[in-house]
Amino acid sequence: MDHGRDGERVNAVCPGLTETDLTQYMPGDEKLMAKFRERFRSDERRSLTITRR
Repeated sequence: MDHGRDGERVNAVCPGLTETDLTQYMPGDEKLMAKFRERFRSDERRSLTITRR
């Protein structure tokens, strides 16, 4: 949005988890994180990140 008036556009989907108040417990739950990782192909799993907002 910051550079939209300059003609720059981005459309991307990045697998991962954004840490929020609602999801902050998830990284410590190994069973839940394993189920989360199962949803992605093996090459995508290597790049999964947890992003802090």
